[in-house]
Amino acid sequence: MELVRGDRPAGQRYTVNFVADVAAVANTFAEATETLRRLACDCGVVRHLMRGRSEPLDIGRRTAVWTTAQRRAISRRDDGVCRFVACHRRTCDIHHVHHYDKGGRTAVDNGILLCPRHHTAVHEGGFGITGEPNGTLTFHRPDGSVLGPS
Repeated sequence: MELVRGDRPAGQRYTVNFVADVAAVANTFAEATETLRRLACDCGVVRHLMRGRSEPLDIGRRTAVWTTAQRRAISRRDDGVCRFVACHRRTCDIHHVHHYDKGGRTAVDNGILLCPRHHTAVHEGGFGITGEPNGTLTFHRPDGSVLGPS
C-alpha cells in the first residue's frame, strides 16, 4: 500500500493505492479490511489487483472523497472536535457513519469528525455508531452496550 500526496483533487488528503497480489491476499485480506475502510473514510483509494508483480487483473475506480466545502461544513457543525463520547481532540479525520463500501454517501449528513484514536476504535476496535450526524449519535462498545450519546 502506498500513500501518494501529489496530483489530488482539492480537499483530498491522500490517495491510497492498494496494490496486492491476488494469491497473496486471498487468505489474509479480511484482516486488513477495516484498516483499509478507516483509511478510505478520509482518503481516495484505488485498488490494483495483480497476478504476480506485473499482470494487472483489476484496477478499481477512486473512491469518493470529502470536498473542501464538505470538510468545512462538517467541522463547523461538529465544533471542530471529535464526536466520540467525552472527546475534545481537534485533530480529526472525517468518518462515514454509514460506510461508503456499504452504500453510504459522501455527504455532510453522513460524515462526522473522529480523532485518529477513535476512528481506529470504530473501524478496528469494534465500536459502533447509530443515529444521524446532524443530530444525536449513540456509540456502542464492541459487546453492543451503549457507551453514551454524543
